Amino acid sequence: MTHHRIPAAPLDLFNAGRQITMVLSFTGHLDCHAVKNALRALLEVEPVLGCRLVGEGRKASWERRNDLNSLTLLTVKEGPVPDDAVKQFVTRTDREDSLVQALLLRNEDTDTLCICVSHAATDIAGAKDLPPVLSELYTRYLTEPDFWPLQGVYSNRGSWQLFNSAGLIETLSTIPAVSPPEPVFRFPGPAGAGEPAGGTAGAGREPWREQGMSGGAIAMQVIGPERFRAIREAADSRGATLTDVLLTAFFRALCRTLHPPPEVPLPLQVSVDMRYLLPEEDNHRIANLSSAVFPVLAWIPDEQFRTTLTRAMEQMNSFTSGYPGLAGILHSSFAADFRSAGKEPEDVFIPRLEDTGIIDEKGLRFGDIPVSGAYLLCPAMAGECPVLCASIFRDTLTLAASFPRGSTEIVDGIVRELDHFP
Repeated sequence: MTHHRIPAAPLDLFNAGRQITMVLSFTGHLDCHAVKNALRALLEVEPVLGCRLVGEGRKASWERRNDLNSLTLLTVKEGPVPDDAVKQFVTRTDREDSLVQALLLRNEDTDTLCICVSHAATDIAGAKDLPPVLSELYTRYLTEPDFWPLQGVYSNRGSWQLFNSAGLIETLSTIPAVSPPEPVFRFPGPAGAGEPAGGTAGAGREPWREQGMSGGAIAMQVIGPERFRAIREAADSRGATLTDVLLTAFFRALCRTLHPPPEVPLPLQVSVDMRYLLPEEDNHRIANLSSAVFPVLAWIPDEQFRTTLTRAMEQMNSFTSGYPGLAGILHSSFAADFRSAGKEPEDVFIPRLEDTGIIDEKGLRFGDIPVSGAYLLCPAMAGECPVLCASIFRDTLTLAASFPRGSTEIVDGIVRELDHFP
């Protein structure tokens, strides 16, 4: 059998081991056999999902597998508390090496479908495009159990397409800012360890370690439609984006939990989907085409939320000229060893905000069963920075925060900060 092989991009290698999970809820029961068929067909429609990474470094490539029919793509479980089962599924370490795996959680009257996709194959923007494809395949299999799709095309995974769209002069102009800032935030150290930047020993405890969690812990909070609409309207009245508001709440919650020294510049990172540089017809590529911008804020303990928001807006507005995120893509493409160059020391980090935006319910209908709820999870790996993943479905905002050492403190703090807005 001839295997299709395409070069891997630097971001593919850096994201190996990470997972992106889409969680869909249904007021009814799905056909398990049709779900399995749809998942298997998805590996044909998006052929990179039917590959594995081979080689290493700049010689790594995606190679088409010949054992796709033997992969366990779907697990079905029954249980009364789907949120707990979702967290266990997302953070488990005994995962098969397939790029897509799903869990169907069955309750008495409802189903919850968790679709876990390797971040090595795609970023969040690409992952968000998979559920509508899966729902279409599922619906097809209900009426045509013997259906088999034609294999799709392999997406261009390289960042050169972004540089070509931006143009040579604009790309070269980003070189002075190509390196991201040095991380400053720290987790709290053990009692008596002194007072490192970004954490004090004065608290006399380590909240992440106290809970006995070594990595991948996820804390979630849901903000309902009425409160969410009030937040969005207040943001609009101040000329702020929802990303500005979430960044402000995230920063303030981090500082109240980690106690960094006042007035020290603290960098954060906010994800940027670089598909805005591509033609409209190429915007749905299953590939890693995301970057980040790095706002820097100092902690002022007595400052009101709206004042921090103003500073956050100034930082985010400073990235609107030119091509936001292009410098980050350039850095990842030319780093000699991106896997190690992109990894921060375990005790110091740049917190990351993944504002995934709206999950469009259009097309999310599995046969005659519509999706009643949806959100995304993007867990951190052990030893990495805290990640806040924000997603919206039907005016419901889900905040899913993951920490290398596990705590609900920051995500609870974010909600408390939002209570002060407007």
